[in-house]
Amino acid sequence: MTDQTQHSHLVVDGYGIRLSVHRGRLVIEDGMGTHRHQRELTRVERTIRRIVILSDTGTITLEAIRWCPDVGIAVVQLDRDGRPLLSATAPGTDDARLRRAQAAAPASPTGLQITRAILGAKITGQADVTRDILDQDRIADNLDDLARQLETADGLAACRDLEAQAANIYFGAWAAGVECRFAEKERPKVPDHWTRFTARRSIIQSSKTPRDAANPINALLNYAYGLAEVECRLAAITVGLDPGMGIVHTDKKNRDSLALDLLEAIRPLVDRNVLTLLRTRHFTAGDFHETRDGSCRIVPPLTHLLVEAMPSYATAIGPIAENVAHAIARSSPGKVELRTPLTRANNVNAQTRGTRSANRTAVPALGPAPMPTCRSCGVLLYDKQRRMCPACWPVTRDAYARVMHTASLATRAAARATGTDPTQTAVARAKRHTSLLAMKADEAAWAAVGSPNPITEATLHEHVLPLLKQVTIRQLQDATGLSPSGCSMIRSGKRIPHPRHWAALAELTSVLTEE
Repeated sequence: MTDQTQHSHLVVDGYGIRLSVHRGRLVIEDGMGTHRHQRELTRVERTIRRIVILSDTGTITLEAIRWCPDVGIAVVQLDRDGRPLLSATAPGTDDARLRRAQAAAPASPTGLQITRAILGAKITGQADVTRDILDQDRIADNLDDLARQLETADGLAACRDLEAQAANIYFGAWAAGVECRFAEKERPKVPDHWTRFTARRSIIQSSKTPRDAANPINALLNYAYGLAEVECRLAAITVGLDPGMGIVHTDKKNRDSLALDLLEAIRPLVDRNVLTLLRTRHFTAGDFHETRDGSCRIVPPLTHLLVEAMPSYATAIGPIAENVAHAIARSSPGKVELRTPLTRANNVNAQTRGTRSANRTAVPALGPAPMPTCRSCGVLLYDKQRRMCPACWPVTRDAYARVMHTASLATRAAARATGTDPTQTAVARAKRHTSLLAMKADEAAWAAVGSPNPITEATLHEHVLPLLKQVTIRQLQDATGLSPSGCSMIRSGKRIPHPRHWAALAELTSVLTEE
């Protein structure tokens, strides 16, 4: 379990989790076995906005249920595939006139206006993702054309048809180049269909639905969409709308249709986050679980990494939910107050009235960029410049060196078979002779000076040479002037450097001592 108290969303998972109140503080107990954790939150600490429960065993006391809304914390419980099971927050605006206007919106011009705005934002965002990340400019242009057609669509059915066309084109671009990369050591453990994206639907379900994903990419999308849907539902409640009465989506039993309406507008943000994760991470077989019916599920700690993006979803959906609520409020025959509880725009406008900054719209940013992983074993790399971990890189480097050495011997043998030896040409002999003379001249010049070494041979072997494994070949070349092969042999311990290089190597490893 990962402690995420430094973020606005706190993840709680494990077995037998418990949320209770003790001496006015919220006590959170989670984890499992010997890895149990207990955290406490006070009422004056307002950094936490969501408590996300990823467990289905445990208890929440009535005091805790009251404590969280009092300080502005929403409690959310998610199923294993990311679907919300519980979302408890403080009641939002309670105005029956707003909900009555919401119920009438699908059959009014207001409903068409909202649908155009939501689906237009979705298709335009998909075009940006296709152009920026997938590098498919032609497909992005087609999506932009559909977004322009949406502006003149004459009904909800026409809008939905254009959105369906855009989805087919958009995920067709995904099928052309999106893949799930697994660490090299993990590839024998995963099925072939786990590594590629074919379509945004499940091959397990007979109906054309993306639920019950059969591969990791669709499982990541499903889970991330579920997290974003939670933020959309909470936003709808906060602005006083009924999350179950939809406009773009028709009303159905056990479905928050309005939350799904709002979700459409920020799906491109979710897609961008998932694509970024796919491009920076090498997964392991343990990141996913295949159920008995073939469904693919995400398991911790990968679920925690996806939850970290929820604050960006909350930021993005805030102005959208308020705009929808304002459009519905204006269509009401009664006067409904236009509140901005999510963005606090009314407060900002009141303080900066008449200034240009009052009209600016904040652009939501993605969550923290995921750390890259080792392409061989899949562990996290805390240096973004590396491609392999310190354990895998020496093994891979030695294997690559052996392959190159074998290839070099084969090339030399083939050349000798034709009567030419590349190592014994006049140019090669002259180059070796020049290098040898230069090396002897350097040694003679150093011996003529007769200055003592700043370090002893014992210091060299005990402190300097062991640290050279952390130094690159290029740094050794710059410090000594030796060839790459010579520096490689010194770093690996196969050759002891000449005493004239000891001072430079000691300075390079920051262990220069005065003796």
